[in-house]
Amino acid sequence: MSFKFFKIGSLLTLSLSLFLSCQGTSREESEVVSAQSCLDKLKLSQSSEALNCVSKLSDIDTPQANMLKCSALFIKQGFSDPNRLSQVAEQLTLSGAQGSNGTAAVIGLMAFTGAEAQSEAESAMTYCQKSGSKGMTLLASLTGVATALSAIGDIINQCTGNNINIDDCANEVKDNICTSNSADLGAIALVTYSTSCTGVELANPMCEAYKIATNNGQNQNPTQIGDTLKDYINGTPCP
Repeated sequence: MSFKFFKIGSLLTLSLSLFLSCQGTSREESEVVSAQSCLDKLKLSQSSEALNCVSKLSDIDTPQANMLKCSALFIKQGFSDPNRLSQVAEQLTLSGAQGSNGTAAVIGLMAFTGAEAQSEAESAMTYCQKSGSKGMTLLASLTGVATALSAIGDIINQCTGNNINIDDCANEVKDNICTSNSADLGAIALVTYSTSCTGVELANPMCEAYKIATNNGQNQNPTQIGDTLKDYINGTPCP
């Protein structure tokens, strides 16, 4: 099954009716409408301004507002670029299997860059989860893993920018996954599996990795989950 990658840059084309459950003119609704309109108007060259569009939503904690804050972080990172979306979508369809390059590559491709990469990755996970979007939460989880790896490896150079070699990107992820923090990765996997990979089946192969790592959600120990996930992504047990 192919993963429909309509929920990053393309989510800007969603009707406001998906965000607003009723008619009204409350301040919260007005700010959501304004933020949506601002994001809609951003050109790819203006992606760095995405967070300005949602700045007035900082104290609004509704699913609609959190969806926009979630998407704004991805837009800022350049994920509204159709070429980048296509590349990620292709690897998503190849992901899920233990030790596969598709599984490792899609993680690397989701890395955030910049001085605020770590905090923005953490915010993306929070906002995407609170938005209630299973798809965006799963993507944010990959970003969290990739951004954590970028602190100890060369993920940014190998997995972002133009002319990416997918095999090099995948190998870079595998080269560093074993030395990453198990508890951090396990916490991401646990939250993602419970919110994005249960109930109505999500057409995303990466759920298989989280399913194995959490033992169908039965394992609640982040460190153990992280260890299993690292072995799964690497393809062989980590030293």
